Amino acid sequence: MIRSFIAGAGCLLAVSAAAQTIPMPGPITGATCVSTGIVVVEKTIRITGGTYDGGCKTYVPGLSMDLNSHSETTAAQSLLFRVENGARLRNVIISHIPTRSNTARAIHVYAGATLENIDIKKVFGELAISIRTAGIVNITKMTSADSADRHINAIGVNTRVNISNCIFRNGRKVYRQNGGTTYPTHVSITNCDISGMTDEVFRTDSPHSTATLSNSRLRAVPKICTGYAEGKCIVSGMVTY
Repeated sequence: MIRSFIAGAGCLLAVSAAAQTIPMPGPITGATCVSTGIVVVEKTIRITGGTYDGGCKTYVPGLSMDLNSHSETTAAQSLLFRVENGARLRNVIISHIPTRSNTARAIHVYAGATLENIDIKKVFGELAISIRTAGIVNITKMTSADSADRHINAIGVNTRVNISNCIFRNGRKVYRQNGGTTYPTHVSITNCDISGMTDEVFRTDSPHSTATLSNSRLRAVPKICTGYAEGKCIVSGMVTY
């Protein structure tokens, strides 16, 4: 039986036996690409405008990339995609070559972006997407790998993140504002499937930040919000499975 969620001021998950059963959210597909080939990335792909369509190819770090390198220069260059100025990145699978140890960060965003149909099968480091500066970031049809500690990390002040039709599996958090910062960020998740988080969906240390979670499916998620001020984490239309 589907159970509906009632969120208290602290956005803790709670189930009310008296609550009315609500319909399941609409179709949640996450990423839909089937790999059409492999692209070995030796230098960061920088997208400064327009649309970069990856053609559903699988992008993997090349020999020149090594996130764990003792060389600071090499580590700084170990990034697959840098998306800037509201540009669009779509139809991409991010993975690795099992026989190689080379690793790289997945996606950094500067001054806004649209990320569409992104399948992150392998997370390098602790997070999948790092939002580095202020801007509006729209993320849709994304599936994020089982190995992410934080699926999305927001560093930029006044960042606004809109997330829809995504699947987040296993990890500590879906969204984390950079630890110890008090500037506002705003995040909305709707029509997504979230499972296997060990901590929570949203985490902030800022009294000014807001979070909204709506019309989504949850499984094995102990808590929705941590650190948000009263009334600044809004939850509606949730179902468990």
